Amino acid sequence: LPDERSHIHHFHPYPARFSPLIVRGILDGVKPGSVIFDPFAGSGTTLVEARIARCEAWGNDLNPVATLLCRVKAQPVSTRSFEFLQRDLQYLRRFITRALSERTTAQSVRLPKGERLFHPHVYWQLQTIVAAIGRLRHAHNREIFLAALSAIVNRVSLRGADSRPGERRERSIGSRLVPTLFFESADRLLRDLKVFSGLARDGSLRVWQEDARTLPGVPEGSADLIITSPPYGGTYDYAGMHELRNIWLGLDWEPFDRLEIGARRRQHEAEALADFGADVEAVFASLRRVIRSGGRLYWIIADGVVNGKVYRGDELSRKAAEGRGWKPGAVGAVTRQMWSPAERKAYGAKPKQEYLMEFTAG
Repeated sequence: LPDERSHIHHFHPYPARFSPLIVRGILDGVKPGSVIFDPFAGSGTTLVEARIARCEAWGNDLNPVATLLCRVKAQPVSTRSFEFLQRDLQYLRRFITRALSERTTAQSVRLPKGERLFHPHVYWQLQTIVAAIGRLRHAHNREIFLAALSAIVNRVSLRGADSRPGERRERSIGSRLVPTLFFESADRLLRDLKVFSGLARDGSLRVWQEDARTLPGVPEGSADLIITSPPYGGTYDYAGMHELRNIWLGLDWEPFDRLEIGARRRQHEAEALADFGADVEAVFASLRRVIRSGGRLYWIIADGVVNGKVYRGDELSRKAAEGRGWKPGAVGAVTRQMWSPAERKAYGAKPKQEYLMEFTAG
């Protein structure tokens, strides 16, 4: 297979994003100008591929970091705008270098109380970078460089990997590593944006930050095709893994923390599995409202374990969809690895699978 994370797809870590090749295959032959919608847009895979396919790219996510990434990654930049971005990057290099050498006091970013999240020099350097980005005039340019900062925040923190935000890791971080990583991230983002912008000349972009169970802002009957992958029950805590990014970028993540679907931190609650099933059904209902009659939905979901109980992703999805006006179609499945003894115990002799499911709006 070709490199599935070429150009802008490779930028910014985001666990469990699906392959651009899947989206590319689904969009093959889709009429240019079609409205392609992803209600769980994440890092923008569907939106980027929709723009390249000359379609209207519509996305939604309750995570503010995700919507920022969608606006940055799926919005082509003109040659003239690139010139201003390069000037802004030169300004950031001068400002940050001077401020760090003079040990200038930067604006204060309030972190959660309790555990130490950053070494003192890292905290000060991140504050300096945030202050420098805030001085840029153009709002979209500020978002581009905030995305570059977001890509490195967790790398320089004392928390665990993105998939395990509750863990800690004590490590030494060099005195100049933070600005070095930031400038490398910004350079890479501008380089990738330039490649993407040469591929995506037509279409447009719209991004919402709403609960996928309701989607009040998305017009009724407007989407031609939906391609998405919802959170898998009990698998990740997306709010936890993006908490520090949201704080440093000055974003309000409380609604996302409160309303996240299928969060691992709630998997041991008595009604967790029933709640996940009800949430999936509500999502299918809202998607039926926003898609035109006869439109298609491609849905990627996996089996999972919630509160010690295995759910089958295809069975749960089919049941939820049929009750909300969707006609099931083809299903493809692949076997996935089990990562823990608890998982293997829960599944027993049955395999763990991930599914690509097709539905048609009745």
